[in-house]
Amino acid sequence: MKTKLIVLIMGLSLAFCPFLHAQVGAGLFLSGVASQIDGDSWGGYKKLGFNFGGFAWFEFNERLGIQPEISYGNRGSREVQNGYGQFSMDFIDIPVLLRVNVYRQADWKFVGEAGPSANILLRMRNGFNDLRQDNTEFYSKLNAELHLGLSAYSRERLGVFLRWSVGLNNLWAATPQPWMTIHYFSLGVRLGFISAH
Repeated sequence: MKTKLIVLIMGLSLAFCPFLHAQVGAGLFLSGVASQIDGDSWGGYKKLGFNFGGFAWFEFNERLGIQPEISYGNRGSREVQNGYGQFSMDFIDIPVLLRVNVYRQADWKFVGEAGPSANILLRMRNGFNDLRQDNTEFYSKLNAELHLGLSAYSRERLGVFLRWSVGLNNLWAATPQPWMTIHYFSLGVRLGFISAH
């Protein structure tokens, strides 16, 4: 099922390429992340992490386009009261987002972004401080998420964005239980370096 999701995401990206006739661009982004895992009632969104990578956009017309990304990021859970420890997870993320140009004002453009991603778990550690241990083998290596966000660009080159993301599958691979799904907010900046018509 997970492999089919990745194939579908990439296939849709390639299928739309012949219809692209408007603006095309690419760039880099860096964001801070505040995350939690379902059931982490102690830590809330207090696990701080990061995400950085590259993105491209392909606009079908003045209103709609797609935005594939690829990035490396860290997120997890910061449980602070009981003995479960902190969860720190490193991922490669591959979202394919629908771009909707929602508002333009002078040199600023506001873009809504929504869509799925495939995520590859590289490493998972849990515990406190020096007692953290690698438990990657017990977690799903291939995961899926849904993203909703808004970006604001100045002259298409410099942008800021806010995004909410939620996992769509159980991170815990060893048994059906417990159900562990990650949620996180990202706040970051974008720098566009290619723009063409």
